[in-house]
Amino acid sequence: MTIQPKLDEILTRSWEIFTRKFKTILIITLIIYIPLNFVLESLPADDTAEGMMMYFRAMQLLEGLFGILAAIAIAFITKSALENKAISWQESLKLAINKWLKAIGTNLLAGILLLGLFILLIIPGIIFSIYWYFILYVVIFTDKWGLEALKASKELVQNRWWKTFGYAILFGALALIVGAIASLPIYFMADNIFLYVAGDLIIDIAIAFFSVLSVVWYFAWESSKIKSPNKSESK
Repeated sequence: MTIQPKLDEILTRSWEIFTRKFKTILIITLIIYIPLNFVLESLPADDTAEGMMMYFRAMQLLEGLFGILAAIAIAFITKSALENKAISWQESLKLAINKWLKAIGTNLLAGILLLGLFILLIIPGIIFSIYWYFILYVVIFTDKWGLEALKASKELVQNRWWKTFGYAILFGALALIVGAIASLPIYFMADNIFLYVAGDLIIDIAIAFFSVLSVVWYFAWESSKIKSPNKSESK
């Protein structure tokens, strides 16, 4: 499985896989996000700054715990598509559950370390947030997790930090635009929890494309890993 590390190929392959495996991706998204969105829409919130802060923290916690499960399952679906292999939503979800705790633990470790780096100085936090961009996929597709996954992601990014940074900004901006467009129907909906959940699902399904894209990007970087002869680490 070789993917050229070119922007057009990453986008083209991602869209091809997303459309070809849409039914399986849709089932995974519905299974995980229907109950999750009902819980999120039921969370108490008030208009005070403290109330909004508590709401967003609870939302981030739930998304971090359960949204990552959907991302892992979609990652396995994407890898199977790249290898021209078939995988059912049941198989992908079973594989995702097996990697779930290690993925959460590794993300938590990276979050704590990045928080420390951002507190010390902003620049180191930015630098290592890009170095560790692929930790989730290292955990999913290898036996590494924790510090080993952080190291493996850093090796994947080294010597092309700026290119990774540029792609991350571009894909992040595209995700924001797609999410904003997908969220437009919510503004015209009546005040009804079922309609809000349906509106949230539209956003989740649209954003699922970027889970596919991240996996394709990971394998593009993996198949073109740049090694430094002197083992120096460069941006």
